[in-house]
Amino acid sequence: MNCTKLCHDEGALPLHLGRVSPFPLGTGNDLSCSLGFGSGFSRWVVMGNSRFRKAFEVLAHSAAVDFDRWNLTITPSGAPSSRKCIKKIMNNYFSVGFDAGCAGHMAHLREKYPKFFITRPVVKLWYAFTAAVSLFRDGKIGKKVILRIDGKEVRLPYNPKAVVVANINSYAGGSTIWNPSTDKERFLVPSSNDGLIEVLCLRGVWHLALARLDLGYGTKLGQGRHVELEISSDLPCQYDGEFIDSLPSLGEKIQLSFDYYTSCEVQQTVPKYTPYFAYIAFFLTVLFVIVSHFL
Repeated sequence: MNCTKLCHDEGALPLHLGRVSPFPLGTGNDLSCSLGFGSGFSRWVVMGNSRFRKAFEVLAHSAAVDFDRWNLTITPSGAPSSRKCIKKIMNNYFSVGFDAGCAGHMAHLREKYPKFFITRPVVKLWYAFTAAVSLFRDGKIGKKVILRIDGKEVRLPYNPKAVVVANINSYAGGSTIWNPSTDKERFLVPSSNDGLIEVLCLRGVWHLALARLDLGYGTKLGQGRHVELEISSDLPCQYDGEFIDSLPSLGEKIQLSFDYYTSCEVQQTVPKYTPYFAYIAFFLTVLFVIVSHFL
């Protein structure tokens, strides 16, 4: 996205060209999920050529839509003009809490032992391991975070372990964490091209696991065009899956602000629903039949 914007700004590419479409070869692939292209190009060894052609057929029949991008500015609290200011461009989401801690541990492990992260299934197993460890390591962060949405302070619940600022409604490998069917009188249905970002919180790994199985959602905190977070610098943070490891150098308290940056054109298609709950129910039914047969 940065490359296409740079080409547009310098006149090297016409504005009507340079659309972006994700191909899900990574681990999380949340942008791909949110645009309907799936959570991963798996089983490429089995019928790989056929599956590859089908993926490009889906792309050929997709449509162009606008996609919002956001400025993420990190400064020491109370000193917005400091030279220590860190600026990022956020496309998907930002989080502070246990999930960012998992991303940080994964980043350190991958840097130290790169040979242990050679395939997507192995990487997902490592994520599962770090998530299990976080059950006993990470605590509640409600008292360490101050949230403001469009200038108004929003009170956090007493027990969150993570706060998420999301531009897309796909998180942690395809979890839908914002329920678009409820609270329609308070919030708009989330979209990645409405100039709004959503803020919500998670109460732990189990809460995120329920969302991954379509059995639960995150706790909604608000929507807005400008979001501010004031946090302790010892809390782990990540944006778009990348751990931010330079926060302690900014001081004891830091402020993060989110503002609209620009938009770009991306390809979008009708998503394929994966019925995880149906898969689990089927597995448990088969297991019950097998056990009953031998008892």
